[in-house]
Amino acid sequence: MVSGVAEELRSLYRRGEYDALASRADQLQHRHRGKDDSIDRPIICAARAAALIQLGRSQDAATLLTELASLDPAHPSHPTIISFLK
Repeated sequence: MVSGVAEELRSLYRRGEYDALASRADQLQHRHRGKDDSIDRPIICAARAAALIQLGRSQDAATLLTELASLDPAHPSHPTIISFLK
């Protein structure tokens, strides 16, 4: 089941609203900061990285991709995140 946060971010990406996606993901990241158990945290991070890449800001995305790569393999989103990174 896809969370409401993931669906919102996916919708922005599909519509090509990368600036809005990066901004919304940033807001959500700040809201989830310190909540390492949040299931949405890696999804938010991946969505923001994807938006930054689409905007040509790959250097900014590199930090997020490094964070994603360091996720605990036991995290429920890990297989999805690894697919995204590839």
